[in-house]
Amino acid sequence: LTSMLKSYITMVSPLRMSAFLKEMTGVFWSCSPVFIKTSKFFCEYCKYSKKMSIFVNYIIKQNMKTKILSLLAAAICLSSASYAQRAGADESYRQAMSLYRSGMYERARTLFEARQDDPLARGYAVLCAMKMDSNDADALYDAYQKEFVSSPLNSEMNYTQALRKFDEGEYSLAADLFARVPEKEIPALERTAATFKMGYCAFSEDLYDSARRRFKDVERGSYNDY
Repeated sequence: LTSMLKSYITMVSPLRMSAFLKEMTGVFWSCSPVFIKTSKFFCEYCKYSKKMSIFVNYIIKQNMKTKILSLLAAAICLSSASYAQRAGADESYRQAMSLYRSGMYERARTLFEARQDDPLARGYAVLCAMKMDSNDADALYDAYQKEFVSSPLNSEMNYTQALRKFDEGEYSLAADLFARVPEKEIPALERTAATFKMGYCAFSEDLYDSARRRFKDVERGSYNDY
């Protein structure tokens, strides 16, 4: 049993294997309080597996030592499957983020859309559509904003949508979207360009005082094309 546990924990996290085995070894035939303490530790360690928790809690409540080996072995199998599934999903997410940061939005979108249960992945899929200027970008943006009002991606989405609407000549809508984005959320290298576009939006709406302030901010900035 110890050998089996050692193999399992090595797969999960080699850095914690030693501490875990020290806690687990010799526990199964010891007194009840130690068993309960260790079982709770094991349950917490494998908290990503609901079925694992069910098995361990059952053992704790029943305190049936004769069933420990069979129940724990079954739980390990279930938790191993859960770990493998999660590890694969995490690798897919990392790959999608790498593609996104490299500007390979079409491939990244495909991977993100495969994780419909993850709000952030769905948000990045929408961002990919927006950056590619896909036909469904506006509909996806509106739907995501309604469903996930407090998403941490909303500022980036609003900024990206503002740039799209500015390029399309919809300056009033672009101005409204720019206003939803805190300045600190705008990439540093893009702030001068964003300030100029905000000023141009104001100018197009005959808001000359606001436009003048924006253009003066651009003038006071470091050398730039604007």
